Amino acid sequence: MKKFIKYVVVILFFSVFFYYYNMFMPKNFLYFIVAFPIGFFAINIIDKLFSDK
Repeated sequence: MKKFIKYVVVILFFSVFFYYYNMFMPKNFLYFIVAFPIGFFAINIIDKLFSDK
């Protein structure tokens, strides 16, 4: 159940993040330089929040 919630949180985060990111940032080379590292770090943070200790 915890994995399911983690995947739901990741999907919701990326949906909201890319929705607002596309509103303010044009799709050019900065899209890859800025958006994907933020997404990578966000996945790592969400994974650490939902991992067993």
